[in-house]
Amino acid sequence: MDILDQIAAKRMKESTSDFAVGDTVRVDIRVIEGERERVQAFQGTVMQRRGSGLSETFTVRKVSSGVGVERIFPLHSPNVSGIRVLRKGKVRRAKLFGPVVAAAVICEPCDVLRRVRDSKLVGENERERLYARILERCFAHGVGIVEAGEIDRINILRATLKAMKIAVESLGAMPDLVLIDGNRLPDIRVPAVAIPGGDGKSFSIAAASIIAKVTRDRIMRESADVFRGYGWRENKGYGTAQHIEAIGRLGRTEFHRKSFRAGA
Repeated sequence: MDILDQIAAKRMKESTSDFAVGDTVRVDIRVIEGERERVQAFQGTVMQRRGSGLSETFTVRKVSSGVGVERIFPLHSPNVSGIRVLRKGKVRRAKLFGPVVAAAVICEPCDVLRRVRDSKLVGENERERLYARILERCFAHGVGIVEAGEIDRINILRATLKAMKIAVESLGAMPDLVLIDGNRLPDIRVPAVAIPGGDGKSFSIAAASIIAKVTRDRIMRESADVFRGYGWRENKGYGTAQHIEAIGRLGRTEFHRKSFRAGA
């Protein structure tokens, strides 16, 4: 191991923090302003950890003045001076509330849309801006929504494929080929190719993922205003400790997915 590898390994070891998705953390960031240096704190819930080694990143989400804010931090950056776990928790992968949303889009890459990427890697405010720009620039788009009752009846996989089918059929103009994120194809009348991890490989899939996520996030915000106490602005319907506690205290709404076990 040469000296650069030793330095990299030492830096990775020193900066690795014992935190997990769902934990509430405080991230201290070094900010240099001229000759002065200060520490800025960002506190929120860890939504995901991505990558490995020195390239690993983690996403933290907080709500400020009723608006969700997400930041992606390089785990081993020298500008991250500290990560402190304030509360242990767990974000369940399954969404316990609301519909499954899929989108389809016919759109060509351009300079205005150069920041389009996998929606999970884009902060909420940036997603909203990109959503508007995609709709302005695309030739056609469609959205498919399958509600919680249907998810319970046919299961989440079939519901997701049905939402994809509705989205494609809502385009108005049929493409020559449809690129699908994942390894299963919906029952559609045009040729299609399944691409696992497609939202990180295809511009069109990434653009569609932004439309779908923004659409669902807006549904969650509207639902949070009607059904208070579940924290849907923050957890987006996922089975966080906050959401599960609220279900125990308030019960399930008619829009919860009854076939999904809270706390499983």
